[in-house]
Formats: sequence, structure tokens, C-alpha cells
Amino acid sequence: MSRAIHHIIIHCAATPNGRRLGRDGENAAQVIDRWHRARGFHRDAPANNNGLTSICYHWVIDADGQLLTGRGVEEVGAHVVGYNADSLGLCLVGTDQFTAAQWAVLRTQILTLHVRWPEATLHGHN
Repeated sequence: MSRAIHHIIIHCAATPNGRRLGRDGENAAQVIDRWHRARGFHRDAPANNNGLTSICYHWVIDADGQLLTGRGVEEVGAHVVGYNADSLGLCLVGTDQFTAAQWAVLRTQILTLHVRWPEATLHGHN
């Protein structure tokens, strides 16, 4: 089964610009997963078994450009009310001044996604 994807939503983590979120044995996706769990989010049937039980995004891009998988693409996200069923969510660590490494990875990821879903439109959301 393949979900219809009409939107690619780019989020920011609202964290300090230029600082990696991953540290102390946790990567950025694990930190965000912990935040989302504390807010009451939960994945019912994770499409991938990456140990993340609550993350709402499909990918996280840390300040150093590390691309981390959250939810699988066949799994509905929980990142924009009313658009989750037909969208994919990417979260950039930082707030409004992203690193060159993040921009490069984001560009590559969007181009890759547009190969599979060429009609998907890009939107920003924080």
C-alpha cells in the first residue's frame, strides 16, 4: 500500500540556532520523541522499529546535517492538524537560521521525495 502524499511540511524545532540537539547518548530524533511522549503523543503501530514510540515527524535534520528517521513514510504523522493523512513532516533543529549542512540535506531530501511524489507541494510550519 502506498499513501497518497500531497504535501511536504517543513517544521522547525524552536531550539537554539546552530546547536545540535542530539547529545548525551541521544540523537535529535530521540530527544524530540521524548518531548512528544511528554506531550501525550503515541505511535499506535510504528511502520519502522527504530525504538521511537511518540515522534510526530517523519525525519529530523540536526544542526550538523544528520538526517534521522522518525516515522516511516507509510505511517501517518502527527505534525499538522488536518493535513497529517496526506503529508510528510520534516523537522529542522533550530528556529530560523539553519546551517549550510541542514540546507544541503533538506534540499537532497526534498528532491528525493519529489521523485516518488512529484505533485507534492512544500509548506512551512512551526
